[in-house]
Amino acid sequence: MTRDTPILITGANGFLGSYITRRLLQAGYTHVRGLHLPGSPMELVADVADRVHWLPGDLLDYYSLEQAMAGVDTIIHCAAMVSFDARDRRMMHRVNWEGTANVVNAALHQQVRRLLHLSTVATLGRQSGGPVVDEKTPWQQDRDLNNYELTKTLAEQEVWRGQAEGLEVAVLYPTIVLGAGLWNHGSTQIIQYASGKPAFYPTGATGVVDVRDVAEGVLRTIERDQNGDRFVLNGANVTYRALLEQLSQAFGHAPPRYALPESLTRLMAWFEGARSWLTGSRPLLTRASIHHSFRAYQYSSQRSKEELGLAYRPLEATLEDAVASYLATNGQAGGVLAF
Repeated sequence: MTRDTPILITGANGFLGSYITRRLLQAGYTHVRGLHLPGSPMELVADVADRVHWLPGDLLDYYSLEQAMAGVDTIIHCAAMVSFDARDRRMMHRVNWEGTANVVNAALHQQVRRLLHLSTVATLGRQSGGPVVDEKTPWQQDRDLNNYELTKTLAEQEVWRGQAEGLEVAVLYPTIVLGAGLWNHGSTQIIQYASGKPAFYPTGATGVVDVRDVAEGVLRTIERDQNGDRFVLNGANVTYRALLEQLSQAFGHAPPRYALPESLTRLMAWFEGARSWLTGSRPLLTRASIHHSFRAYQYSSQRSKEELGLAYRPLEATLEDAVASYLATNGQAGGVLAF
């Protein structure tokens, strides 16, 4: 690829998309197009907005995708809907599954050469306390698979279908992505939670990765330019207790002291669901949102280190940078980390 290769990023103004956009511009790419949902916030890309060709579009509007892809060589698809509210199940299926099918079909029709898809480690087979998960771990139906994970699994199947029809593809599998962004949305909410001096911690373990390392992984994957590439992106395996302890240290207050019983948390989620149903408001806690925080998973990023040459940031550095950004913005405005 050359630096003037036309690249389209779906969800370019979102948390992950904004860092990918910024990293491509930093690397010298001059023809970056950003697809954004009309009315969606642009504050995370305010500093680079004038260097991107912005195109309004909707994953559910096939023709807006076709127009955005005209003349494009490579698509980076990171737009998705994330929700653990059961009421969003149908819309999430449409956005994540049908929307990705639209992206694939439009790319094939417009003769786009390559699609890089941001998936999730949840589409790989994993068992609590089981073997370390990598790219070769086969997916298996999990009775506890939540709606988000199911829709991302179906979305990835559309991507491989696109490959079978002639599209070059690559798929990346990030673990929980940490960094600075909109503090009340997505995975950055754990920074907000830790700022409140929590007394309790969930008993599970997971993988986490710096958002800047994910953006670097995207850049290196598109420049590697091999059809069928698959990489797990994981900076560290960590317990939630250790994660909250390090965040508390970065904030300068005492760490949580008490293990949160899963049974109590499920009961809280039930009452929160009842309150949400009675009032018509969004639930603050759901069974789907808490389930994996009481499970223990480990992930291997060895392949991305060996084949992409990725050197992941230490977890401590990621958390310190994120907390510094949170404090600098008073936990209100969107935060952005420098590369």
